[in-house]
Amino acid sequence: MENDTSTRSAAAHLLANRVPSFAGTWLVIVALSTLIETLQGRLRLDLALTFLVLHVAIVSGAVVLRSTAHARTIVIALCGGLAASITGTFTSFGGSAEILGAVLFALSASAAVFFVWGWRPQLALNTITAAIWFAALPHLGVSALPLELVGVTILSWVITLGLAESLRRTFHASLRLRAREQEAIEALQTSYDAYRDLAENARDFIWTSDLQGRLTYVNQATARVLGDTPNALVGRATAEFLTDHPGNVDAMATFARVAAGETIPPLALEWRTAIGRRWFEIVGTRIRDRSGRVVGVRVIGRDVTERHAAEEALHRSLADLRRSEETLRRLARRQAAIREEERRRLGLDLHDNVCQELAAIGVLLEVSRTHEHDSSELTQATRHLAEVIEHLRLVSRELRPMMLSDLGLVESLRTFAANASSLERRVAARFPTSIPRLGDETEVAIYRIAQESLGNALRHAEARNVDLLLRIDDGVLLLEVRDDGRGFDRTVSRTDSLGLASMEERALALGGRLEIASSPGRGTCVRLQCPVTIRNPATAA
Repeated sequence: MENDTSTRSAAAHLLANRVPSFAGTWLVIVALSTLIETLQGRLRLDLALTFLVLHVAIVSGAVVLRSTAHARTIVIALCGGLAASITGTFTSFGGSAEILGAVLFALSASAAVFFVWGWRPQLALNTITAAIWFAALPHLGVSALPLELVGVTILSWVITLGLAESLRRTFHASLRLRAREQEAIEALQTSYDAYRDLAENARDFIWTSDLQGRLTYVNQATARVLGDTPNALVGRATAEFLTDHPGNVDAMATFARVAAGETIPPLALEWRTAIGRRWFEIVGTRIRDRSGRVVGVRVIGRDVTERHAAEEALHRSLADLRRSEETLRRLARRQAAIREEERRRLGLDLHDNVCQELAAIGVLLEVSRTHEHDSSELTQATRHLAEVIEHLRLVSRELRPMMLSDLGLVESLRTFAANASSLERRVAARFPTSIPRLGDETEVAIYRIAQESLGNALRHAEARNVDLLLRIDDGVLLLEVRDDGRGFDRTVSRTDSLGLASMEERALALGGRLEIASSPGRGTCVRLQCPVTIRNPATAA
């Protein structure tokens, strides 16, 4: 219904607009014809002026009234008036009926062309002109037969009616086509406006580029983050905003892959922006022209810098975790080896000393049984038994330093240093600060590290002077054992240094750090730093 209304309105508008040109054209034709007939003496001047005034009146009235609601009726009346005026001119000098018929046909045909009003208005006009023509026939010169006149009249009607209807349909079809085109244009414009509004107000970064990587469109969000206006950014190469980060892809190679039809997954790229280096995750799609050829790339991106940093931190944490797991496995293997070495050493000590001493005691007791009056074997057996007891006491101390429970860490280390000193070597222990009682595990670990350090200096380094230092500053314990022995090369990997491995593991267990400085011929310094926890006085009591 809306389309029909708009079509009728367009047809009425066309008719009203064309009335002046149609009327003016026929006024000129009539004026020239009247002038020619007057000059030839066939038409009196007074009649000629009368007909011209009549034509001007008819044309002027039609032009004035063309925009009314009855414009089509007025135009038909205009054409009828012109036909009557022209016929009157012809009858005044007895003109030819054939020529008048041709003129009236031209009038009807031109009206069909000018006003594209279809067959119904054209039928009305044809009826009016035919009636006027037939009424004037008795006053005109006729050379054709009546049947010929009827045939020509019918032919002219068919031509003008067909012309009027075909032009009307063509006009209406063109209107519908134009309406559809206008609707399509409006829909496209609406879609474009909506897309542009969406793109301009989106928080995401949206831009397009050609296949050479030059920017062809940049939305406001992208322009802000890149630090320039959209117009200034258009034409610049995308690659100039990419950093030299090894994780960035080759921009031109990526454009070539897109142009080749390859689907590119989301990419994370580092960009140079007005706020520093930022990571964008982008997704690109192809832009095609009307022929389907890829002519550019449409990109949507967002800032994922924080997420990327979190992912990198997670990767680092996972890597650290894997390294920690490997370290724990290595420490577990080393701990097992250390325990096995301690069992082996304890077994050798018991076998080479205790068992042999007990065997010797057994022999002496057997001999004393056969020599009832000789007590020297019993005396010797008693001495050996005392040595075995003392040796077992030393072994038990090695397994668990009982002095720590009674004397504390300071006195235990001082006693150990004093017992290790001799005429050939000096072992000094210094305690510049007060050392309170610490936790049992802490004291045992520190004692074992000091014991291992002193043992290495005395047994392996052949040191003549060993200095032990223990102090606590601001809740941090420092143990340092320094000797003037042979030293060793720290850069050479040692597979048999279970004692060093044991010290490192004890330091880790304390949450501290063990440092060993040594070089051949320049002695060794073992340095332990760790936080300490003072033993609860009630527990100590």
